[in-house]
Amino acid sequence: MKKYAVLLLVFALLLTGCGKAEQEPTEVTTEVTTEPTTEPTTEPTEPPKPVFYHPLTGEELEEPLTTRIFGVSIGNTVQAMPHYGVSKADILFETYVNGLTTRRFALYSDIAKMEAIGGSRSLRIPFVDMCVGYDAVAVYAGGSDQVINYLNASGVEGIISQRWGEDYHWREEGKIYEHALMVRGQGLVDYAAEQGYRLTLDETKDYGLRFAQDGTPAEGEEAKQITVGFTLHGRVKDTIVTYNEELGAYTMSQYGEECLDGYFDVPETYENIFVLLCENVDNGKYHVATTVGSGEGYYACGGKIIPITWSRADNASTFVFTTADGNPLEQGVGNSYMAIAPIGSYVNYGSDTAEAE
Repeated sequence: MKKYAVLLLVFALLLTGCGKAEQEPTEVTTEVTTEPTTEPTTEPTEPPKPVFYHPLTGEELEEPLTTRIFGVSIGNTVQAMPHYGVSKADILFETYVNGLTTRRFALYSDIAKMEAIGGSRSLRIPFVDMCVGYDAVAVYAGGSDQVINYLNASGVEGIISQRWGEDYHWREEGKIYEHALMVRGQGLVDYAAEQGYRLTLDETKDYGLRFAQDGTPAEGEEAKQITVGFTLHGRVKDTIVTYNEELGAYTMSQYGEECLDGYFDVPETYENIFVLLCENVDNGKYHVATTVGSGEGYYACGGKIIPITWSRADNASTFVFTTADGNPLEQGVGNSYMAIAPIGSYVNYGSDTAEAE
């Protein structure tokens, strides 16, 4: 019996071993999980802000200039000194007007900011021409029938600066009466709005000026001090500009004194100096500079000066300036003084005196 029992046990073990050998091998899989692959992301970038530039000064603006230009007629005799608000003008013209007297005409692109400008004086024909060319509203303390008729025929909108209340003007105490009329910029804008004048800039107009961050003429002669001798009928009126290194601009003097802004109590300064030599015609009452056509002149910036050519296609155009080789002049960023002097006037800088033929 024991023999059979042992045989049965051995047989059972053999059957069990064969069963394990016939089983399919268990497939072991290892599941690996990974984060989904994504493209690297970049923060969205804002488009560059548009850059705007002032059409008269070349200064960079956050928004385009939209306000219309106003031009103010300003007396320029000894008794008229000091001027008020002239240091803030974008362009300041000076020219003979009648007799042997020069007068100034100041252009402001945002006149509402000006609390005082003066002393305001009567209008002259060359200033009407500048208003036509620069699409400006004329501000003046009256004018002769000849000038007012010319103003109306030219289509220029004007404001007589002495016919309203204190919101618009006042007379400064201590100054001679005829030179004491000061005008307020916001008052001028309010009055123009009441009259229905357009108050926005003509966006289609090209003001003819080209700018560079540094307008110093590379090939210019040294001109730390420039004397413009307005010469007419043998008489001379000098305007002197002196380059100030610290200010990076020219200060001005006349009648033996530095020109100080009587309202802001600062020197009058100009980054750009232009001298335009023009034919001057005596029409029997006034001296009138001929500014349509072309002629010679000078441009100074940064203490250096070069000869230039000026041109003005017609009365509806502004001045255009080219260098001696005919390329467009690139002037410095900032305001400008433009002397419209008779042919034959001298321009003295340092030891040199230049006189138009």
